[in-house]
Amino acid sequence: MKNFIRFGMMLAMLLSVTGPIVVAKNSFAATKKQIPPAPTEGTPALDRNYGTGSLINQISIQSTQYLMTGNSYISKSGTVLTVSGDTQAYSSVDTIAVDLYLQRWDAANSRWVDVVHAGEYQNYNASFVSASRGINSVAGYYYRTRAHHWVVKNGSVEQGDTASSYVFVE
Repeated sequence: MKNFIRFGMMLAMLLSVTGPIVVAKNSFAATKKQIPPAPTEGTPALDRNYGTGSLINQISIQSTQYLMTGNSYISKSGTVLTVSGDTQAYSSVDTIAVDLYLQRWDAANSRWVDVVHAGEYQNYNASFVSASRGINSVAGYYYRTRAHHWVVKNGSVEQGDTASSYVFVE
């Protein structure tokens, strides 16, 4: 009991010299990272880890003789993004290709910016080509895949562009 009284007296003297000690309620809580506003252009992915885009709606408006469709995809695992795409023709063409880009949303300028050219992939005397590439990304941004699809048959070129829906990398 004597030690308890002595401790109480020492604590009272300490507080009279230093004043009360106040600890803020959330001072030790981890701060939650803020997610930036969503892009004002493009479509959010329905699945937080996977986005798609297609030429199907675009081609139904315009007539193409050789180019059937093209698709672009993005998937994420942590900060590793996989950009991929494919192009399909109605029948075998001389050259069929897909050109892939990783884009990041530039919020300051309200636009999508190509950050990595993932490559141009071609197939010859074929009706289909597909490709994909894994890319390390920086967390805290929205990303999507942009793809340029094209075919050549007897010197005639048909082409179109797609952009996948976007994903956020945490």
